[in-house]
Amino acid sequence: MINSMKKVPYDIWSKYDAFLKSQVKDVSLHADLKKWFLYFWDFREKYHPPDSKAEQVRLFAEKLKNKGQSQAQQKQAAYAMSLYFQMQDCISHNTEYAAGINSSAHVPDTTMRISEPSPPVHSKSRYNEWWCLEKTGSTEV
Repeated sequence: MINSMKKVPYDIWSKYDAFLKSQVKDVSLHADLKKWFLYFWDFREKYHPPDSKAEQVRLFAEKLKNKGQSQAQQKQAAYAMSLYFQMQDCISHNTEYAAGINSSAHVPDTTMRISEPSPPVHSKSRYNEWWCLEKTGSTEV
């Protein structure tokens, strides 16, 4: 029996790629982070872990450990997964940013970075649409 990896749907892959490029300035990490995302996607599709993100990370790290992956590789895989979860949160909370990710012509500004979610604001707004993106002080292009 041939063990084939489950493929990531193109729309999700292209969004992850755009998000990765916008969030991780060290391009030397991109190939490994994409690899771990592919393995994670395959893991999710084959084993159907619980909805809890923390539990998915724990179970995937456990699987990697059982396969002989180093602690550093497990941490890198967890980072790739966290980028995917952050991307999902940005898409679900920020329609303008989601529209940008969906556009093949738009790649988010590379001076953007993920910030910790702010506590809920008790106002008339249901949520802060920009909670997950924060401009850095960098003027680099």
